[in-house]
Amino acid sequence: GVLTIGVGVYIAVIVAMSVSAMFVERKGWWVLVVGVLLFVLSDSVIAWNRFVAHVPCATLLIMTTYYAAQALLWSCLVRWTDKEGR
Repeated sequence: GVLTIGVGVYIAVIVAMSVSAMFVERKGWWVLVVGVLLFVLSDSVIAWNRFVAHVPCATLLIMTTYYAAQALLWSCLVRWTDKEGR
């Protein structure tokens, strides 16, 4: 149904983001990759917990990986835009 289409589109976007992060050629690129992987892990735990089986300490795991991912992604954005003088 509609949920299946939405989930498929969301997965495609997450995969595209993950793959594109692997091709970034900037100093500190690995910080971006770790941030993306943590974001994917966070979303994967949400999906697993919701649709497959209960994940012990799911909220702690989801929020920890999500906020760590956001911090790393934000640090790349700030570092790279600041260096370009924007």
